[in-house]
Amino acid sequence: MLQYMGVGVPVVASPVGVNRDIVRDGENGFLARAPEEWLNRLGLLIENSELRAGLGAAGRRTVEERYSLAGALPLMQHVLQETVARRKN
Repeated sequence: MLQYMGVGVPVVASPVGVNRDIVRDGENGFLARAPEEWLNRLGLLIENSELRAGLGAAGRRTVEERYSLAGALPLMQHVLQETVARRKN
């Protein structure tokens, strides 16, 4: 799912596990529970190129911000600096 999102492909995923944390339904992809929801969501994406483009772009931003090295680097830097500071005390 993250690989598809990372290249701008809109996703439909089951709302299980980490999928619920990654996909914001209707914003950066779709979550689908029942077979009817899968059919509906996939049908929307097939029929609407603007929706595909928008969800794909939002998915890519999600991956860039939360799952790329560039996005994670500030947090990693902060954690490492805090760890070093605590060790000095």
